[in-house]
Amino acid sequence: MRSISSFGALSLLLFVLPILQADISGTAPSLQVQDVSQLVPPTLSFANNFVQTLSDSGWSIERVGLSIYNGGMAGTTKAAWIKTDKGVLEVLFYETSAEVEKIQLKENDDSTPNYHKYTVRWPNTDRANGFEGRLPVYFTKYGSMLIISYDRSLADAVNKLSVAKEQKRK
Repeated sequence: MRSISSFGALSLLLFVLPILQADISGTAPSLQVQDVSQLVPPTLSFANNFVQTLSDSGWSIERVGLSIYNGGMAGTTKAAWIKTDKGVLEVLFYETSAEVEKIQLKENDDSTPNYHKYTVRWPNTDRANGFEGRLPVYFTKYGSMLIISYDRSLADAVNKLSVAKEQKRK
């Protein structure tokens, strides 16, 4: 018959005790939050919260920069280009979610196979812009932001974030 040395028993307790505590408390171990604010240039500080949300949701943030939508044509002068491990997002930031709800998105019919045309009417302006090309464009309204992506799986990942955000509110 073999016995466990006191060192072996101590090692076993140190291994099993955290598992038992987690099971008793009913909580899962927490993920360590990484501050990503150093990746956001000071001129884009309005994007800090969203970039942090992406990171906290398990996305790896590679780079944050100025967006091509920064000039105000979209009814806002706040827009960021965000490169992640999942792909690139163009994010337009508005003052309120009501402004985002005013954005009208329409996909236009085109007889050319695999060619996509969209018309977007922006809030705070009477402008409408067209998007067209071989790649589809995905638009996601997320709180006071409009997120533009060019990849279906990336758009689906953004939509999951949006759904999770809504569920947390309820």
